[in-house]
Amino acid sequence: MSKLLGAKDLAALLGVSLRKLEQMIERGEVPAYVRLGRTRKWKEDQVQQWLDGMFANNSRKGA
Repeated sequence: MSKLLGAKDLAALLGVSLRKLEQMIERGEVPAYVRLGRTRKWKEDQVQQWLDGMFANNSRKGA
């Protein structure tokens, strides 16, 4: 089972503030999350796949 990341964890992983993360969520720039009570959680493996895809797309554009 994949570890769940909270908003603070995801923001730290991305190197952005919580405010910036909120803006990214509103624009649909981060993977889908689930709500557990009042908190949002992301599956760590999905976030990693999303990041890997972003880097793969970036390296193709730069080639």
